[in-house]
Amino acid sequence: MLIFLGLSADRGGTGPTLFKLDKTTDTITKVGPLFPAGSKFVYYSATTWYFSPTKPTVIYIDDGPRLLRYDVLAQQFETVFDITAQFGANRTVWQTHTSNDDLVHSATLKVSDTGEYLGCFVYFETTAAYRWYPKVGVFDECHLDRSGRWTVSQESISIPGSDDMRIFDNQTGQETRISQPNGALGHLDMGYGYAVGANGYNPLPNATLLWTFDPVVAQGPVVHYNLNWNIAATNHVSHVNAKPAVPLNQQYACGSNADTDYAVQNEITCFRLDNSDDELIVAPVMTDLNASGGCCDTYEKYPKGNLDITGQYFIWTTNLGGGRLDAFLVKVPSQLLIAGGGSIPPAAPVNLRVM
Repeated sequence: MLIFLGLSADRGGTGPTLFKLDKTTDTITKVGPLFPAGSKFVYYSATTWYFSPTKPTVIYIDDGPRLLRYDVLAQQFETVFDITAQFGANRTVWQTHTSNDDLVHSATLKVSDTGEYLGCFVYFETTAAYRWYPKVGVFDECHLDRSGRWTVSQESISIPGSDDMRIFDNQTGQETRISQPNGALGHLDMGYGYAVGANGYNPLPNATLLWTFDPVVAQGPVVHYNLNWNIAATNHVSHVNAKPAVPLNQQYACGSNADTDYAVQNEITCFRLDNSDDELIVAPVMTDLNASGGCCDTYEKYPKGNLDITGQYFIWTTNLGGGRLDAFLVKVPSQLLIAGGGSIPPAAPVNLRVM
């Protein structure tokens, strides 16, 4: 498995850097910088980059008005799209997403010189066509489901400071709007025709809800909730491991968080996408929000971890209560949560030693 981490060149690192995990020996090897010396990408943070679902050596990179594919071994670029002809000059793409067949892409459209969010667009690679969803409220971000059919735009419309969901069918452009306090999601991730994420208006403490979109948009069960309102155990949900045509009670998502006063829940937590309330505690987060490691504010210190596409591994960052930031990779013993979830036994987290 290939892994890339942003080792800040401004702090003495090598910029975005490639690592390789040998799954048979659990050995991690540092391959080296993703880009040659002198490349502008050495100074990019890599925060919004991600691996292709079907091309294991290729990552997606947003670069001004362009979305690029970059082969990390061949060190070659390919342009997926350039929005200049469609949306004009002084426009930038941000927070791109890609369907699991690599054929549909979404992005937030920004004004380059002011940073203003304008809305969300979808690009269909096979036809080189765009579908445009301009904002109607205070825009936050948008997401694309794994099939490429559905887009969710999160905007503050009904209640200031709270996001509503605008759910679009990318085939027809039809919109369904879910307003607060009626179950709209905050931090979320998407599967095939559904989304899973946080909702602070549910009567259960910091509930994580499921929404399905096909054949109709409908709220599903609460799939996880916390012991009390002071805890947000799965603040950032990851469901990169979504699978098509698999029942939701045989799928799971994971999340993580760090709290100042309630460290009992500072763990990697996984849960099935049903109403069983079963959860799997995978590893401690080991983050101290009062320590200096993790840069500048509390949000940047949150682990905000991610599953890999197989669901067998979870990666996150932690300051370990000190002044640096390390990345850890842990195996997820999903066979304890779902039938046929794999036979990988639990193992101690592997430290990638990120400076």
